[in-house]
Amino acid sequence: IGMVHQEFSLIPGFTATENILLNREPTKKSVISEVFGERLNTLDRKKMVADAEKAIDIMGVDIDSDMVINSMPVGHKQFTEIARELSKENLKLLILDEPTAVLTEKEAAALLDSLRGMAAKGIAVIFITHTLQEILSVCDTVVVMRDGYVVKDIPTKETTVEEITKWMVGRNVDVSARSTAA
Repeated sequence: IGMVHQEFSLIPGFTATENILLNREPTKKSVISEVFGERLNTLDRKKMVADAEKAIDIMGVDIDSDMVINSMPVGHKQFTEIARELSKENLKLLILDEPTAVLTEKEAAALLDSLRGMAAKGIAVIFITHTLQEILSVCDTVVVMRDGYVVKDIPTKETTVEEITKWMVGRNVDVSARSTAA
């Protein structure tokens, strides 16, 4: 199970590769570690880059694995967070909390395409969002929770934004009046 929280948990001075594999870095033996023990193994940088780029490729986005986090655009930081979870072995479930909130429209579209690809590869995704149109475009099932309880669980094909809104707030909402006021 992988979880990407709404707030970033990246180390600014590290590269994308270093953040993706943080605390799971592959190591290799050195002359010193052969004598004094595995605690003195060195990082296998070549394998780190290969592993990070494999996780980035699963998403289908273009991120420089050598770029330092504090020089990245916000969208690339979000993709790095997701790649960190995708790099974990045997990942079966990925939970994303408001992943498109910080993305541009183009980046959000790329992420939604990526989510479809992950699902096709057998990774289940729990996609938490308030952007209801994204739900309809990418999800198979809509589960609406209110006050800690499931109020509706329905196939996406059988619902609309208006119905989802009603289930979320517990009453009918005039979506057209809200759209014209904005």
